[in-house]
Amino acid sequence: MGEPVTRFPPITPTLRILSIAGIPLPAQPTAAAHTPDIALPAPSPSQTSIPVTIELEATNVPSGTTLVKVLVGPQFGAGDRIFSPPVALTGPVGQPKRATVLVNLPPSAWASSAP
Repeated sequence: MGEPVTRFPPITPTLRILSIAGIPLPAQPTAAAHTPDIALPAPSPSQTSIPVTIELEATNVPSGTTLVKVLVGPQFGAGDRIFSPPVALTGPVGQPKRATVLVNLPPSAWASSAP
């Protein structure tokens, strides 16, 4: 027999959202519908889509070789689901890698209802 082969990275890669529309997320987001982690500014009535930047940070991944996509959709129920174009994570060797994606959200993304 030979040496054992590692099938999984010895250190688990991570990916997290740093900010949405320039608004930083908390270090430990809850993703709870009744207490949102952030509130986005409302679009103007004339907007047909709203460009929103999403800042990402990854650890334990190689620079420039890992493409990521972001899926934006409602937390509950039906609604528009939007994929960002793929972007490369970049950064110095041994440091967290970052990327910025741009998604165009429909105005319905801001609609809400009272409980």
